[in-house]
Amino acid sequence: ISNNKLKNLEKKGVCFLCGQLGHMKRDCPNRSAKRSQGLGHIKPSVSPWNTPIFTIQKRSSKWRLLHDLRAVNACMEDMGPLQPGFLLLQCAKILAPADH
Repeated sequence: ISNNKLKNLEKKGVCFLCGQLGHMKRDCPNRSAKRSQGLGHIKPSVSPWNTPIFTIQKRSSKWRLLHDLRAVNACMEDMGPLQPGFLLLQCAKILAPADH
C-alpha cells in the first residue's frame, strides 16, 4: 500500500492495520489477540517471562513495538561480576587445551 493510500484511509477514519472503522489504531493488536484467542490459536500465559507489549506511534507515523521487560528484570538473579577471560573466549576461533 502506498503512503498516499494510507493517508487517505486515515482521513476517512479507517484503521490501516485492520481496515475497520471507528477505533483507535492502538487498539488493533488487542482486537487481533482477542480474535486469535477466541479461535484457539493462542491462550493466556501465566509465565513470569510473559511481558506486555505496546505499540507506539513514531513522529514519522510508523509504529514500533515496545516490550515492557521490568517484570523479567525483577526475576533475574545477579550472577556476580563477569570473569575477565570469558569475553576473550567468546571471540576465540580455536581453543587449545590447557596443560596442568
